[in-house]
Amino acid sequence: MTSRKPFLPASKKILVPAPLATALQEDVICDRLYLTGLSYYGIEEQFTRPKHSDPQDNIFFYLRQGRGSITAYGNYKRIQAGQYFMIPVGEEFSYTPSRSESGEIIVLRFRGTMTGEIMRKSVRHAVTLLGSERRELDRLLLQLFNCLERGFSIDTMHYATCIFSYTLANLFYGRSATGDEEDVPINSGAMVVEVATQYMRDHLEHRLRLEEIAAHAGYTPTYFSSLFRRKTGYSPITYFNIMKMQRACELLTTTRMRILDICAQLGIEDNYYFSRLFTKTIGMSPKLYRKTHTPGKAN
Repeated sequence: MTSRKPFLPASKKILVPAPLATALQEDVICDRLYLTGLSYYGIEEQFTRPKHSDPQDNIFFYLRQGRGSITAYGNYKRIQAGQYFMIPVGEEFSYTPSRSESGEIIVLRFRGTMTGEIMRKSVRHAVTLLGSERRELDRLLLQLFNCLERGFSIDTMHYATCIFSYTLANLFYGRSATGDEEDVPINSGAMVVEVATQYMRDHLEHRLRLEEIAAHAGYTPTYFSSLFRRKTGYSPITYFNIMKMQRACELLTTTRMRILDICAQLGIEDNYYFSRLFTKTIGMSPKLYRKTHTPGKAN
């Protein structure tokens, strides 16, 4: 991967004064989500948040460059450039950089009444960002640093809260909007899922086995299945069957094909199995779906 320009010329740590942080708990704009600190480090040394330290702070940890390992939620995992991690209040967390590769980390500390909901939406593992997503995150984080370097007026904190809220919304809901994958390793988690799902989409008329899909993505079946489930919440074959049923819905409502022919087009030989799978996935039988979702006279 191409090395990126340093995020800032030197390490930097910005802490919101404690009296202001307390006042923000009652502020009509900031009470739901506000920053208490921003840090930018070189990572030649370890970064640790011991359990029960910073009792009110949640952490957003972003590895901008380099690689290393993290210990969080009782697990030890490797992490690489372009990945972020969310750490809730009271959770012990440590990062150890690779001895052979220096880099950069950015740490945001935050509080607010909605942080519990934010953490419930977060996954308990490192999330990989694509090339365009990393550039957008860099842009937003730089705005935050520049904003809080101006001082700690209420107006400044309001602005910082808006930027940070947008940053989280962009990470949770706006990922991969541009489709730009420059500088992204082909074996990143997000790319593996994209490659696999496109392969499934191109072979809806076939009966794919897990081994075939995994081989196309370039992984062993066991590792690929674990990675795919972690990224999508489904096993690869379950996801493939959902895609088939989505295609069946389209055919049922836009054509007059017999259900038996739709089965054949989707590579399903058993009509009874198709009906059971469709009902389980969609919530009603194929006949009822066609009757209730086809405009005009039912087929």
